[in-house]
Amino acid sequence: MIGFGDALRLFREERGLSLRELGTLSGVNFAYIQRLESNDKTAPSDEKIDDLCAALKLTPQRKGVLRALMTMPAVPDALFDAMRQHPAATVDAFIVAAKVSFRGNRPVTAQDWIDHLDMLDIHVLKKRD
Repeated sequence: MIGFGDALRLFREERGLSLRELGTLSGVNFAYIQRLESNDKTAPSDEKIDDLCAALKLTPQRKGVLRALMTMPAVPDALFDAMRQHPAATVDAFIVAAKVSFRGNRPVTAQDWIDHLDMLDIHVLKKRD
């Protein structure tokens, strides 16, 4: 399961940054970032999140996923991976997918989740029209 701290760490590692490097780039103390990643510290300010996201060069989608994970329980690894692999998926679909209860087969693989996210995006767009 992936929570806020796990996602932050994965995004940092994806960019090949150490905690100190991310701290320098973001202006956020590296020890504070380590506490966020280990879930010892929660609820960083919007300003700190913006600074971290800018330093990590996160897309709007990934920034939205990170922000969503601040307020929700951890999500399945495959759902998080699906969002990383499918930049067209919306944050709204991610939030709905994370909250859905499944009566039958729950998506298991990242591709299963991508298919599910695409279906949710179609429904979200229809509701907006």
